[in-house]
Amino acid sequence: MTITITLPTAENRQAVFERFADHDAVRDAVTGAEHATPAIGFNRLYDYAMGIGDDTASVEQALNQNAGLRADLRALLVKVSLTHLPEVAAAGTGDLETRQTDQCSIRIEPSRAEPDQVYLIIELSDLSAAMPGTLFTCTADDKTDRLELPEARDGVIQLLLDRGAPILASLRDHSAEVFLR
Repeated sequence: MTITITLPTAENRQAVFERFADHDAVRDAVTGAEHATPAIGFNRLYDYAMGIGDDTASVEQALNQNAGLRADLRALLVKVSLTHLPEVAAAGTGDLETRQTDQCSIRIEPSRAEPDQVYLIIELSDLSAAMPGTLFTCTADDKTDRLELPEARDGVIQLLLDRGAPILASLRDHSAEVFLR
């Protein structure tokens, strides 16, 4: 058995080179797409804000990398939150331990039993209103944190957190906005 290979002539050599370049470009694009992180669409951002689904890790990673997505989340939270606590006018220079609106108050109190822990206490004014399930913070330096909340008892939600929990730093920040959703 003999294999015959026809080599390109001088006239069609450039066309062969261009064809190989096109195939190479397609291969690079497909390989790049296989390793690309998919964009976070509005439906995934909405699900994250509403606490639907279990795709939080990839959304949080995208939020950390994309300022536009963080701005979209903040705008969405303004619309869908049960309560919005805007940034606090800096009356003092220390950390903020209490935030309050007509609908709720949020306090950070040290634990007497464990010095490395604090209580986060959320008291809701209207016991007949829907109770929040998630707390979000959005700081002026564009950092977003999310905390799932336990069920309220008589309008009070109480959590025990480590003193170094990232969300506590955001809650204590005068320039941070807080959303209860």
